[in-house]
Amino acid sequence: MGVLLVISLVASGCGGGRDAGRHAGRRLVILGFDGVDPRLLSRWMEEGRLPHLKALAARGEFRPLTSTNPPQSPVAWTSFATGTGPARHGIFDFVERDPATYLPDIGTGGIRPAKFLWGLFRTARPEAYSRRQGAAFWDIAAAHGVRVDVLRVPYAFPPDRVPGGRMLSGLGVPDLLGTNSTFTYLASDLEPGTHADPGGGRLFPIPLRGDDAEVDIPGPTDPRGDSRPPLPLHLGFHVDRAAGTVTVRFGGREERVPRGGWSAWYPFKLPVIAPLGLPLVSVAGLCRFHIASIEPLRVYLSPLNYAPAAPFVPISAPAGYAGELAAALGPYKTVGWSEDTAALNAERVDEEAFLADLNRTMDEVRASTLHELARPDWDLFISVFTQTDRVAHMFYRLLDPAHPRYDPVLAARYGDAVQRVYERMDAIVGEVVDKLEPDTTLLVISDHGFHSYRIGLNLNSWLRDHGFLVQGSVPAAQRDADFFPGVDWSRSRAYALGTGQIYVNLRGREGHGIVAAGAEYDGVLDAVARGLEAETDPASGERVVQKVYKGPDIFPGAPLERRPDLQVAFREGYRTSWRTPLGGIPAAVLEPNDKKWSGDHAASDVADTPGILLASRALRAGVDAAIVDLAPTALAYFGVPVPSEMAGHALLEGTR
Repeated sequence: MGVLLVISLVASGCGGGRDAGRHAGRRLVILGFDGVDPRLLSRWMEEGRLPHLKALAARGEFRPLTSTNPPQSPVAWTSFATGTGPARHGIFDFVERDPATYLPDIGTGGIRPAKFLWGLFRTARPEAYSRRQGAAFWDIAAAHGVRVDVLRVPYAFPPDRVPGGRMLSGLGVPDLLGTNSTFTYLASDLEPGTHADPGGGRLFPIPLRGDDAEVDIPGPTDPRGDSRPPLPLHLGFHVDRAAGTVTVRFGGREERVPRGGWSAWYPFKLPVIAPLGLPLVSVAGLCRFHIASIEPLRVYLSPLNYAPAAPFVPISAPAGYAGELAAALGPYKTVGWSEDTAALNAERVDEEAFLADLNRTMDEVRASTLHELARPDWDLFISVFTQTDRVAHMFYRLLDPAHPRYDPVLAARYGDAVQRVYERMDAIVGEVVDKLEPDTTLLVISDHGFHSYRIGLNLNSWLRDHGFLVQGSVPAAQRDADFFPGVDWSRSRAYALGTGQIYVNLRGREGHGIVAAGAEYDGVLDAVARGLEAETDPASGERVVQKVYKGPDIFPGAPLERRPDLQVAFREGYRTSWRTPLGGIPAAVLEPNDKKWSGDHAASDVADTPGILLASRALRAGVDAAIVDLAPTALAYFGVPVPSEMAGHALLEGTR
């Protein structure tokens, strides 16, 4: 049953807007902070570093919040939205595979392209879609007359209808290149030609002549398709070495940016169809520049964000709401992966630049949160911050002296980076509390915790070495390739894709499946699970894997063609390798994690990776709290009937 049909049936069957009187005067605020770990939170609360959170816990309660299996953001936040597990809502990982081709695809959704007649007349706009099944609780609440305001809930893209309310999408909104978040790095010491950064960015040389340079680089894809070249970005630079600045010209704007500094936002419009110079169709965006170095000249260009007032596809409901926020507060990041972890991981920006950008982005989210809270026309308010997750991913190495990338010099300067972002979270919670009436209920949550990620396990290499995945002869140039180089599917029984998922090469499901359903399939599951759970790290003698969960057990009722057959849950310090998600098969089974991305959770065990729940009022006694419980909790709070498919239960005392 479609989401819109579910909402319309619920509304018509239960009175729709007529229910508003039942919850008149009730208000609920849910603040989400992605990736906040209860161990770190408890330590810093006890040390007095998080006074507002400590006061909130004393006034109400603080509990760990069980995540999903696996405990990763797309799965967990979708369970938050729908009150259901992945078997029902259909999001299992960042990555899913096409069983016919064994190739990876984005696991959460995407964008269908625009349509043009003769390349001149647009007949259909581009359209975002989600793989999520089921309605979000805020949409159900809105259909019952609850006035909702929803900001940046991860993987709630495209935005839901929220009749009578407002919604801005966050994590899941792509950049204008159609990617998760691709940075661009330009430098005068790069060789001529276009280069791909293995860290996930694009590299271009700057043809500096004296103190000046002009360079054209490819921008967004031409939405008309048909093998047209990308829309060009024309950039200009002037270096003032004496002043230590670079003047950056782009999109009709120029600004002097100091060495080590960040520019303001550059709005731009790229014409697509412009007869007689009049742009009938254009692509609008926002970007910022960071001057990493002047000699040599090295410039970081942020991912190309959608323009809030004219996004490539709608990112808010109503469609003009994103632009209204920009008109009130100024331009802001719209790309969902809003902290450029890839650029720091690739060491194209340094820790100082990354944190400056992260804090500015957190300022933008804070400003919109406080602005919307000040409006009188909401009953249910939700806002999610992702900076707490990103700083832990990138700076856990400085909390863990055993990490391969631990650096005592950097630790002396940035070892408190995670703590400082938690302190910013605490201050924001304090500001929110000050704005709320005493009878407004506040819940502060996170979707999962964190672990150190020191060693990566190449799952496909392990499957190869144990005879489950068979490779033929692989040319030397392809040995480091993704997408299963040289695999002989006619002899392979299992393969890995994504962050901890293993699939059986099942006959009738996979394109070249050889394993029969029934006893043979069960035998492969048992053998792989036993082998991985016994795997040890030769350097330490420690077991690598905490538990291997079987898909039929943890995803009951999920479509067989989409459900992982095994979900690997790693112990502290271990994770799937960087090469596993896209089907790489390196020579080594275990590899040290030499990246700055040093903390993780995506393939950890749900049993030891909970998030947090702080409430301003009592929670039901004797009831364990899980992220799947938030949806029924919110609906019950407003007296809205909880749909039978929701797996969780209401957590607030006095609700059912």
